[in-house]
Amino acid sequence: MEGAQVVWYGGRDKGQDVSVRLVHPGSGCGKDEHHLVTVAELKMHSSHLNKCSKYFETLMSERWKKLSTPSLEFVLEVQADTECYKDCFSRMYSPLRKGFKKDVKYSLALLKVASQIEFHDLMVSVSQYVSTIKWSEADEIRIREYSSSPDFPRNHAEDLVARLGLDVSEEDCHKQLCDKIHQCTRAALCLDGTAVSASSPARAFLQELLMGIGSSISSDFGKTVVMIVSREAKDMFVNVGKECFEKDFHDVPNITDKLLALSWVLETLLKAEVAEELVQCIAHLDIFSKILGTQTTFQSKAFKSAAFGMSRLVDLMYSQLVAGRLLLKIQDRVALLKNWNLLLRTHMKKEGVRSTTKTLFSTFPLKQQLELINFQRETNEEFIAPSSFATLVKKSWPVMGSKRSAFQPIAELTNTSCDSTPSVTTRSSKRNKPSL
Repeated sequence: MEGAQVVWYGGRDKGQDVSVRLVHPGSGCGKDEHHLVTVAELKMHSSHLNKCSKYFETLMSERWKKLSTPSLEFVLEVQADTECYKDCFSRMYSPLRKGFKKDVKYSLALLKVASQIEFHDLMVSVSQYVSTIKWSEADEIRIREYSSSPDFPRNHAEDLVARLGLDVSEEDCHKQLCDKIHQCTRAALCLDGTAVSASSPARAFLQELLMGIGSSISSDFGKTVVMIVSREAKDMFVNVGKECFEKDFHDVPNITDKLLALSWVLETLLKAEVAEELVQCIAHLDIFSKILGTQTTFQSKAFKSAAFGMSRLVDLMYSQLVAGRLLLKIQDRVALLKNWNLLLRTHMKKEGVRSTTKTLFSTFPLKQQLELINFQRETNEEFIAPSSFATLVKKSWPVMGSKRSAFQPIAELTNTSCDSTPSVTTRSSKRNKPSL
């Protein structure tokens, strides 16, 4: 113990009857207490130890039963910096002192020491302090690591446990977060009956939440958020479309606000590159293109703006499809082009529409291309220019070889020889003579 620092609490030689020797862990392996490597010796009053520390209260009770001497000595292995132990024991003499260092690392070490000697009041104070101050990311990681250790004083750190969310089960936490996301989605889409601005907190929250969600650490988190937002948006698209189908869209309440809300959520999901579920649904809805693409002449400026905004998103969907950032099945891509291209043609510049439409059209199999060309003839949609159609036919024409081809001569398909002369049956008819 030679050279170890001696610390007196309550004044030097003021009747201290207990010595607490702080030793390094494992320093006394195979040795008795007198040969342990002591880093500090703390001179204490047994009354303070007995009052503040459940650990020392138990030790002194057992020791006094065996010894008649009024002076006691205990050995305590240090599990943190020595300064934390000095600070911890000094607080037994000033229980109302706060003055914690603004350092989470030190505070956790102090909490660990208080837990080691079962200094309950200090455990509560330190945990309340840590639960109150601002944490950095490194702080939170350090706190959560300690909270998962066996010596974390959970029963004496209620506020800290609550801030860490350890008082709520994972199932309850998941449900609460999902409910909040669902609530914010409805608010952002004006489905809760309140008006919303473009810069509303609900919309800002969802935009931030969806940003980069495709590369989020938790796949469950990403899928759940996208599912909640997409399903609310799908329901709204379907319901608004149904309203417009069942009655004149002029009579649909707040139709312009609804269209603007639908445009916002579609654009948000497209920019986050997670719009597949929503686009797969709306690709088969033709009511919006009919309304916004043909009935805007006498509408308000706000309605025309909503129509133009939606057409801009159609162009964005086409662009993301051909760039591989929006992944849909063939039937959904064809439906999107067939049902929404009218809106694009009505509000966007013709040159840009031709380029976007032609590029998307070129990605379809021949069968779907021919179906769309037939649809084009019936609806006057311009999916492909005549010159491009001619190029398509030339490019797709099969090479005729010795084997049978799908494009067989008509004679072979009808099993009729080209040299045979078809028999013609004539029917003679008698003319009725006019009656005299």
